[in-house]
Amino acid sequence: MVCKFCNTSIHDNSKYCCICGSKIDNTKNDNENNYELSKRENLSNKKSSIVANEIIANLKMFGWAFMVVLAYMIVFYCCHIKDIKPIGEDSSWGDSCYDPSFIHNGFEIYWELEYAKSIRVEFDSRVRNWKNWEWLKNNLFPNMSKSEIQKSLLPNISESKIQEYQMAASTIEFMRPENAFAFANELGQAIGYSEAQFKRAEDSAKQIVNENKRLLYEDLSLNRKSCFEEDCTKNIFWSAIFSIVFFVGGRYIRLLWKWVIANKS
Repeated sequence: MVCKFCNTSIHDNSKYCCICGSKIDNTKNDNENNYELSKRENLSNKKSSIVANEIIANLKMFGWAFMVVLAYMIVFYCCHIKDIKPIGEDSSWGDSCYDPSFIHNGFEIYWELEYAKSIRVEFDSRVRNWKNWEWLKNNLFPNMSKSEIQKSLLPNISESKIQEYQMAASTIEFMRPENAFAFANELGQAIGYSEAQFKRAEDSAKQIVNENKRLLYEDLSLNRKSCFEEDCTKNIFWSAIFSIVFFVGGRYIRLLWKWVIANKS
């Protein structure tokens, strides 16, 4: 503080000047100090208020972004609810957008083809034994002739037809189910299948195919679920990014635009 009478620097709280002895009026200085202190407090409060307002405003924007993401995911789930149904009575393969366009996993889903393949296995086994008739005669059927052994293995087929049946049997996988079933019945009759053997082969084929279908449908249902979860995660991530950028970034763009309009020359 400076003495107004002699312009000497004195202590702020002095009542008399230590040089000229004049009485010092501290009222004005106190007012000035209070004003400066109040000014600093107001500035501090204003900064704190600005920070608090920014936090609250951004929290509101995050809230709007969350509501948009939530609404989008509800719509996304409603649109894909049929795509995540397990395959069964209400949903078949191809009804879901997550079903693969091509299935190649070794499962047979037509019992007619499985039926034809089982009879082909028996036919191939008998043809191999037919060709090895000498081993059968020497080890199993010493009292039977070649023709009797071969006739017991392939009773209703001539030697000239064996190769023809073998070539046709090798294409069973490419036949239509009804054609494979008809060929299998013809092949079974050629090797002397009885009605009971035909029935056992048919029941076995249906049982195998039903089990294959169950396993295949389980795999496809799990694939639907995993694909949906992956798709859902991606959509949540990108919708959240878009919403936050739109609301929070958009708010600052609007503030910047208002500032430019207010301060343009």
